[in-house]
This record gives sequence, structure tokens and C-alpha cells, in this order.
Amino acid sequence: MKHHQCQSHEGSVTRRSTPLARLQAISLIGIIALTISACATPHGTSARIPTQMLALEAEDADITNGALTVRDEPSASQGRALVPSAEAGTASADVEAAAISFEITTAGQYVLWARLKGASLDQSAMNLGFDGALERIDLFSYGDYFWVAASVAELTPGVHRVSISNAEPETSLDAVVVSSRRDLTSAQLDNFLIRGEMPPEVPAESPSEGPDSDPSSPAAPKPSGPERAIFDLRGDPDFDPANLPADAQVWYRRMWKSIDDSVYDVYEWAASDDLYKYARDLQTHVQFLLHAFRLTGDLKLLDEVDYILEIMRDQLHDSWRDVLEGSTAPGKDGYRNWVWRFSSGDSYVGKDTNKLDEMKTHALVASVAHALNLNRDLESPGGVNYGAHADFWLDYLINDFEAKWRERENSPHGFPIMIRAEFHTYYSWTKYHYYMSFLTGNQGYMKEAERMAEVLWNEVVVADTKTGPAYLWRHAVLGEGGKTKYLHSTVYARYVYQDSIEFFMEGFGWWSEEDLAAMARTFTTWVIDVENANGSRDWFESDIGGGQERAGVPSDPKWNRMDYYRYEASAYAEIAPWD
Repeated sequence: MKHHQCQSHEGSVTRRSTPLARLQAISLIGIIALTISACATPHGTSARIPTQMLALEAEDADITNGALTVRDEPSASQGRALVPSAEAGTASADVEAAAISFEITTAGQYVLWARLKGASLDQSAMNLGFDGALERIDLFSYGDYFWVAASVAELTPGVHRVSISNAEPETSLDAVVVSSRRDLTSAQLDNFLIRGEMPPEVPAESPSEGPDSDPSSPAAPKPSGPERAIFDLRGDPDFDPANLPADAQVWYRRMWKSIDDSVYDVYEWAASDDLYKYARDLQTHVQFLLHAFRLTGDLKLLDEVDYILEIMRDQLHDSWRDVLEGSTAPGKDGYRNWVWRFSSGDSYVGKDTNKLDEMKTHALVASVAHALNLNRDLESPGGVNYGAHADFWLDYLINDFEAKWRERENSPHGFPIMIRAEFHTYYSWTKYHYYMSFLTGNQGYMKEAERMAEVLWNEVVVADTKTGPAYLWRHAVLGEGGKTKYLHSTVYARYVYQDSIEFFMEGFGWWSEEDLAAMARTFTTWVIDVENANGSRDWFESDIGGGQERAGVPSDPKWNRMDYYRYEASAYAEIAPWD
């Protein structure tokens, strides 16, 4: 796509040419979650309607203002196409300029396929959609006509319309196809448009059945190993968004629009030098980008992640800064660091002594370093030297972060280096060791990661729901000396969900399809609770048990309910494919 050239600089970072416009109140994280759902194989299908197909020539559109016009196009299917007029610059791009009416008889989800051609990098976009819901379609390439999935929507029987408006000049719309199929190829669409040939029907899948299980039985170990790996962190140099399923194409475009026009200034987060911000908001954001990278192989996503980490790199210094409590000395110890800046008057402020956020932040760094290392031989779209950046981060992790904490903990060799028993922190720390095993080749890290994964599994409590077993766990890991025995609060459990999905994608440990389905049941059964909201936004319960004791695990009343703003900036949406 044309708006996503990332620039990386050895030792320094400057802002990209594309500014953060803050034009839309849209959640990047929720969009990436939906992209993942669209790319992932469905785990059971609803009743599939027979294939519905309608081909509509763009030149037959009812033009409602002067922004669009019909002109001769030799390569168009009927020799004519709809294009922006010379006066298009005076028209509002979000106002429907033309429409093509059509009628359907069967309700269902329909894809708007469009045959488009752009003239150049800056002349390859048009606004399209169903029934006035226009959306900018930036083309993946230009110079020739090709098919793109422009929109996906649930349509009811009756008359609808394809809405069209200009976005950039010299962009031609030849024809559209409205279809109930998301899996059509360019050849099938061409054959239908030109010859009226229907694509062959695809046999309907049988809904997958959940595992037979006894909710009262203790959890059993799951197999681990590379045979369970689903989506790795290896990029695809031949990635083409046009090859994604239709709804994934739509969400892919929306994902990049959200990256470019985010309401959150992620680069400001990266430049904050704040371990608290890194460990929470920034980790969630980057982790989702890496999850989308796993599903697509799009190296532009890896470049985006690298760009964020390079901003963080510029903030590393061997000192404490802006200390509010304790020693006011520079705090130099020979190790580069970031510092904790969450609140005023806290003993951690301005220092690198908060174990929890140090662990979570550096688990993020290790995951990015592993992704960069896996792709060191590939050519970056933005000119990033993946190998050199991976080497820098590995050196930093071993000789700054880890060396610092081994010295502080008097643990010069072996494992554990240090332990924090908060459940979500323990997940992150497991992830750190897992990725460090690949970066270093030291199997001691993997043995520690596997030990910690087994500890986490032993902490799982299984409870029954109407739709099958659900998983519960406490706020602290009792097997590592944790003392807080109440159910995990919703605001912190979101990190557990994201790491669990990542472990599943890696094929590591006990995390399987069935386990993620059980975690989805936890969320849908006890956490989503719009009916009992105290206000207009707190749609989610305070803990993963719905604010009450479950399976013998108590609830702590001190936790507040969670609002939907927190939900949209969390990993919960990503569990949807397993619901």
C-alpha cells in the first residue's frame, strides 16, 4: 500500500512523512483483532447460503454530481469506465457521487468486489461501499485493472445500491460484482463478468465440535512442539493483499488506515521513555502488529514494529532521570535503561527498579528481536537492516537488561533470574525466556520457559458453563509464592489473553484450540455484562468470574468494572475466533 513507507536510522529516528492525523475515533487493536478473525480459518460455520452473484457495469451508474464521469477505456470490460471528472477536486470525497441499484432475494453477508485501475502511486484510490457507507479503497498496485474486495456487509432482501465517489484522480472503476462468496479468484470474477460463468460451489464445512470434557476433572497437560505451530514470524516477500480472503482484504486496509490515522500517538508512547507505558499500552499495540504479521507475512508490518522499537532505542541511557523519591544521584550503573514514569510521589518514578514493568517491557523487546532475527535475510520494504537491529537488541538484552538484574538479584548464572508472581507478569516472563532461547541458542531459557508454562497450567481452574468448560485463574501464581488468591481482575487478565493467543500461534506449551475456546467462554459467560452496567460505558465485569466466587476461587470487591474504552484497547477482541 502506498502510505506506509517506514524509515529506520542507525542510532537515531525521525518521524515518517505521514503525520498522525487523528481523524477517526477508531481502535487499531480492535481492527487488527478483526483482521485476525478474517484471516483465520473458521472453527465451525453458520448455514451457508447458495452462491449469489450480480455483475454491474460502472458506466451504468446514476451519476448524482459532477465529481464522476464516464469515459472510453479500451481495457474495460465493455470499453467504458467511471472516472473522476476534471471538476472532482471541488466535490466532497465522502459524499456519494454515483450509485448503482441492485436487488437481492436472500439475506446474508455479501462482498462488494470492484475491478479498479490506478494510474500512479498518487492516483489509485476510490471511495466505494454499500448503501451510502463509503470507504476509501487504496489500491495495492496500479497500471492495470484488477479485482479488490471493497466492502463486506450483511444485507437484507430488497433493493440496495453500490455507492461511489472520487478519492484520487485518474482512478478508473470498470465494474463491480456483488457476491455471497468471500473466496473468489480474479479469474472467476473475470469469467462471471465477461461470460456469465458461475464459479463452482464449495462444499459446506461441518461445524467443528468442541472437545469431550468433564468440567469437574483436573486440567490435563497438552502436547507441545513445532507440529502445533500455526502462524510463525517469518515474512512473505511475495505477500500480496489481493490474495487475502475478501473480508481480510477489507480489514487489512482498515488496519493500515488506523495505523496512519490513529487516535493514539503510538510514536509518542515510544518516545516517552516510560516503562509503564511500554509494558502496557505499547506492548499491546506492538503485539497486535506482530500477530497481524504472523497471519499475513506483510513485511511492512515488521518495518512498522521496527520503527517503533528504534524510537525506544533512542531513549536508552545509563542513568536515572527525574527521580521523585530516594536518591537524586544520576543512578549510573553501567547499564542502559528506560525508567518508570507512571505517577508522582512513587518510589519507582525516574528509576529502572520496577520488576513488573521491566519484565513485561523486555518480553516485548525479545519478541521483536526474534522476529527481526528470523527475517534477517529478507529485503525490507523500508530499507531496514533486520539482522543488525536484531543483533543490537540481543546485545542489549544480555549485557544491559539481564546483566543488571542478575547483578541486583545475585544470580550470575542459571534460572530463574528473578520472579514476580502476578499472573500476567508471569506470562510475560515466560514469553521472554521462550524467545531468548531462539535468540541465544541457550536451551536453559527454553527449559525455564517450559517449567513456567507447566506452572501456569497447574494454576488453571476449570468451571462449567452452558456451552462447555471455561478457565479461571487467580491474580497471583500460587506455585511461585503468590499471595493474592482472588480471581484475576479484568483489567489485568487482558494481557493473559494476548499472550495465550501468541503461545498458541507459536505452538508452544499447552495452549491449544480447546484452551482458547475455554478462555473465550470465560469472557463471554462472565465478563461481558452490559445489562448490569452502572453507567453508560462499564459493560464488563470486574474480574474473570463475573465479580463473584467461581469454582471455589473468591472474588475481590475492590476492583471496578471495566469500560468499553479499555476493551477496545485490549486483547479481548482477539479471542473472538474461538468464541
